[in-house]
Amino acid sequence: MNSNACQKADTQKVASENGHPSRALPLSLGGIVLASLILRGLCSGGELWLDEIITLNLVRGLRHPWEILTNVLHDNNHLFNSLWMWFCGETAQAWLHRLPSVIFGPISVYLLARSMRILGEPVVGLIWALFVGSSYVFVLATSEARGYSLEVLCATLCFDAIVRLLKTPYSLRAARSFGIYASLGILAHASFFLFLGPAAMWLIWTWKDTSVSTLTRKAVYTAVLPPMIITLAMTMLFYPHMIIGGAPIAPYLDVGITTLSVAVGGEALSDSNKSVSIIAYLVAIFTAALALTELALWRREGSPIPSLVGAILIAPPIVVFLLQPEFILPRYFLIALLFLYLLCARLVVRLTTSGIAGKIAGTLLVSLFVFFNTKTTLRLWQQGRSHFMEIFQLIVATTAEDERTVGGAQDIQNSYRLAYACAVDPKLGSITYVKDVRNTPTPPNFMIWETLDQYEQLPTRWTSKQGTIYERIAEYSAVPLNGSATFVYRRVER
Repeated sequence: MNSNACQKADTQKVASENGHPSRALPLSLGGIVLASLILRGLCSGGELWLDEIITLNLVRGLRHPWEILTNVLHDNNHLFNSLWMWFCGETAQAWLHRLPSVIFGPISVYLLARSMRILGEPVVGLIWALFVGSSYVFVLATSEARGYSLEVLCATLCFDAIVRLLKTPYSLRAARSFGIYASLGILAHASFFLFLGPAAMWLIWTWKDTSVSTLTRKAVYTAVLPPMIITLAMTMLFYPHMIIGGAPIAPYLDVGITTLSVAVGGEALSDSNKSVSIIAYLVAIFTAALALTELALWRREGSPIPSLVGAILIAPPIVVFLLQPEFILPRYFLIALLFLYLLCARLVVRLTTSGIAGKIAGTLLVSLFVFFNTKTTLRLWQQGRSHFMEIFQLIVATTAEDERTVGGAQDIQNSYRLAYACAVDPKLGSITYVKDVRNTPTPPNFMIWETLDQYEQLPTRWTSKQGTIYERIAEYSAVPLNGSATFVYRRVER
């Protein structure tokens, strides 16, 4: 019996330990899917945060739905998400704007388990679903009004189609499914190409290598051509004219370390707390080492899937190296993280079927992952993504109408936030935003400062260039990979 068959036998053994494998796995998966839905539902409340507000602002004046493609040439325009937000309208509750993302997330969790069951590894699929369902990074991305949740869903649907295609190489139904879902994925978000590119090349390579599979030319063309045509059309007609809205600029390595660390329950890098940064580096390196070890072991088993997973994981650094973008964001690498979790799930099963010590180690890894990710997710639920509505309401509640002037370091962003807040709560319309506060002759009564470093503490009192003294009256902490810690200051009368 080869190693692949041995591991599948071990997987079935793990599944049978409770005596009712046919019921235990579906029940466990049902619990995971339900828990993932609850987590995403809880985190979908609160006010919209900046990127969601920008999308709402982009589509506000549109009269027809097709104008989202023709008139909104902006990187914050995730087409299907923009269409939904346009349909909901500016004054809709935040949870309604986020509803499709919340629904797509648990569906993806279920599909991951189903795909691995088709491959004969149901326990791996169950643990993979557990990782993605409880992952803070995925809860964050799949409970916000953005295109990432649909992108992830399309990737899981495509992987499911690939698995079915390997099982039935002559199935044009599976090939058509891949082509349709991949086309939708490209329209959901441009970063889907970090999946489509490796997947398309892998399908062609697998078809050419007759020792690996018996895929037919017709099946491969049916799968690959439609999304590549969509990609070409978007590249020619949309992307060249797209305005890049901008984002915090950080070294590529720092973004990668932060993404890996937070993805397994660790912290983001911090200039203000070196010990946190050291731990983040260690967690990221340890995670990468475990994943690469499992990838190497999996390749020895003769399956073609590890080559696909490896290609998906290596695609982001290659694209970043070739394009040298001004900035990168952790959300761009969600699909790579998705398959990183698959490697972690397989490693856990490998450990738990290798003896008592391995079972303890595997159980400990899963427990730590779920605990720390859930802990961060609960912070997101309690704190929310943004606090500007609350800040503006605080200003209105504590001042007379002629004193409601506010400024800050980010004029454009704060103007968007105030406009959205006023649309939702008309009482906030009495607030006036003062731009270019460093040079204004009349300093505002309130100042808002932000920092992306959640451990950084701004001073309790400071003096402006004009000699105006401000004292901190409120502060709002941030969660990793989303928004910034916010500090509110009020002018002190001498």
